[in-house]
Amino acid sequence: MNYFLILISISWAQTDLVFPWITNNAQFQGTIIVNNLSAEQVEVELVATRPSGDQQIAHISLPAFGQYVAKASQVFEQLGSGSGFSVRLRSSSDLISGGFVNEGTGSDSGSSPAQANPIPFGTASNDLIFNFMPTTSTRFSAPVIYNASDESLRVTVRAFRSGYRSRSRRTKH
Repeated sequence: MNYFLILISISWAQTDLVFPWITNNAQFQGTIIVNNLSAEQVEVELVATRPSGDQQIAHISLPAFGQYVAKASQVFEQLGSGSGFSVRLRSSSDLISGGFVNEGTGSDSGSSPAQANPIPFGTASNDLIFNFMPTTSTRFSAPVIYNASDESLRVTVRAFRSGYRSRSRRTKH
């Protein structure tokens, strides 16, 4: 008589998102949005990391179909005002979505928002294309490159204007 043991491995679905740049200073104020799209309460971990390596971790509990909206200054109070930071969101639920708004407080209205969505951590790429980055003498665009490793990386940025390459710049981060 032969006996067979069958092992079943269950892989729990998860959410792992990166908010590449959240701000908290006198010029720019960030807001973090997290949505629970499931019919169950979920726990979410948010890890904020400044370029210097300083971190703060926040845990939030979201009710079924709940939404969390908070200023970065409230969620990550210990980091204080300063340069921006990335935020990594993790949850055991695969029904989590998010967004973020960075508001420029120096505009005439006092609130010039830029809104975006976090990206799934696993979809990171070695090639980035910023299709349009307007600049003027009083306004600017700020591309963000998120380095998920502990090692420095070399980045080459190529700028084009009106279909022509204007210059390349290499930086190490």
